[in-house]
Amino acid sequence: MSDLELLSNLQEPLSTVLVFGEWRSMRRSFKTLVPRVVHYVLEYHFYSVLKSPLNNKPKSNIVFPSAVDLHFGMNIHKCKDGTVQRTVYGIHSGSSTIGMEPCAVRIPVMNPDMVKLTHLMKLLAQRHFRDVFPGVKVDCDFNLISMKIYWTTLQNRTKVVEERMKKNKSFRPKRKKCGSHCDTEFDRSNRNNKPKPSNSQREMSAVVIVVHGDAKWLDFELWEFGPHGDGGKPGKRKVPGALPYRFKQDCFTIIVLDPRDEYMDGYKRWWQHKSECYHSDGVSISMMFRCCKSTLRVKDDGAIVDPSSPGPTKEKWFAEEHRRIAQDKSHDSIIDNEISYVIGQLGSGPPFAVFAAEEEDE
Repeated sequence: MSDLELLSNLQEPLSTVLVFGEWRSMRRSFKTLVPRVVHYVLEYHFYSVLKSPLNNKPKSNIVFPSAVDLHFGMNIHKCKDGTVQRTVYGIHSGSSTIGMEPCAVRIPVMNPDMVKLTHLMKLLAQRHFRDVFPGVKVDCDFNLISMKIYWTTLQNRTKVVEERMKKNKSFRPKRKKCGSHCDTEFDRSNRNNKPKPSNSQREMSAVVIVVHGDAKWLDFELWEFGPHGDGGKPGKRKVPGALPYRFKQDCFTIIVLDPRDEYMDGYKRWWQHKSECYHSDGVSISMMFRCCKSTLRVKDDGAIVDPSSPGPTKEKWFAEEHRRIAQDKSHDSIIDNEISYVIGQLGSGPPFAVFAAEEEDE
């Protein structure tokens, strides 16, 4: 029986929680590195990402309902002109939903703590597949970190919202979340069950998710392909009556996404996942460790050397959004309030100067 046929007999996804077990020293390093990475990102990258417009609509990240995305690549090699070739995610496949404006996007490089954490996750994932699925080849050579930040924005934390919740118990404020999706895009009508060539991730590669902050849900939903469109046309849908398989991700929880979950089984079914905070006022940060095949040449500041044109319509959108942001004096204040709220909820953490001193002592 092949690995993909095996999925037909499963009532739950192959994705699961990872633990360090007897690797105690690695667990201590992990719990030291994760807060350091989170505070570094909030301190140096959160502001610029919140202010940038997304690639799909002329709205800045601060008002868009999806969880805020950040991506940190790994340098592959240095070019003669001083630029570097760096791993990227969401630039090709998925760029219409999670990518940022091509001419404004910055792809920062992993800092030393991120590189160390990536190596730990690689060892942990490799052990999992070696011990649980011996003989199954799953790529765990991670070279990029994606981050998602979940929280309820200011416009949904007001007294007006609280009053509406008192009057209507079923009312819930909008909060940043991640909708149902696959990390790898497929042409489901393709009987070969092959990922699209435009995918940023390598084929049959795992993803490891690490959570810091408040607890959040990670739900797996069973989807199917068949004559479910208008007039019986081929299309996909959630399997009727199938209950989601739910993980609760507390702070420092590690989950490995098995790539086989996203392939169609013998019944043309597969698993998709989505996520949101457990509490309405929670703040949670997810780090996704990925194996990416896509690379781009970038400058020192992470700007793409030869960005692809978004087209005249989107260029007009972006120009209008930049102009609106520049004229809106309250925009920076809104962003400052959101950053203060997120950092306040997570805790300020030790100062970066202490981190630098500790590394020098080591």
